[in-house]
Amino acid sequence: PGLDLCHVRHLLRRSAISAAAEIAERHVARPSARLFWPYLSLCWRLQTDARAQWLDGDPAYAAKIDLDLIPAAQSELAAVLRGLHRLKAPYPEQSVRGGTQTDRHLLFHPHPLIQSLRKRFLSAVRDFIASWPSPQPNHPLLSPRRDQVHFEGSWSVRLAGAGYHSPHTHVHGWVSSAYYVDLPEAGAMGTPLAGWLSLGTPPPELGLNLAPTRRIEPKPGRLALFPSTMWHSTEPFESGERLTIAF
Repeated sequence: PGLDLCHVRHLLRRSAISAAAEIAERHVARPSARLFWPYLSLCWRLQTDARAQWLDGDPAYAAKIDLDLIPAAQSELAAVLRGLHRLKAPYPEQSVRGGTQTDRHLLFHPHPLIQSLRKRFLSAVRDFIASWPSPQPNHPLLSPRRDQVHFEGSWSVRLAGAGYHSPHTHVHGWVSSAYYVDLPEAGAMGTPLAGWLSLGTPPPELGLNLAPTRRIEPKPGRLALFPSTMWHSTEPFESGERLTIAF
């Protein structure tokens, strides 16, 4: 699978879209499927194939939910998270550029605010799942069981000025998220769309001319939810601090 993934990326860079799709399609019924669904989405979008809408949704399977924590709780949460950001550089091979990511499973932290937020996250994810269409065989988002939700991973990201997330997906996830804890003042963010979440933007090194399928404006207390197989990234911002939780 690793070699095939490199081959798919090479073919996409060479604009050999059909050949890349053929390799990716061989994997979608195998344990390696979640590596290849994101690339198959790119292939189908480039080919104007209706299966792109089947896979990613039309409109995209994504939601924004405002959890409306009181400002004092939001400020306290930000202070707790800042105390957990002890690293001086990002993890290697992660999407963070110009910031840090916490280690360990954040939602196992015993602080009451984090545990309260965990419950809110679970409720929001269940509501998100309830909004989906009927289960569809072989679909990476719609076919799995929906009666149980478990956290596979959770962390916080702290970005400084000019920081951003490069386009990536979460191979081990089902539903992924971004929860906005603290953001720069509007004037410090920069030009419109600075700091926004972009869904569907391919990795720039592939050289593909594909626009985002959806953008979500960040706002303190807002939770964005989307499929883990969907490419996601953030636009750079000029200055200040962007503090988030993801799972």
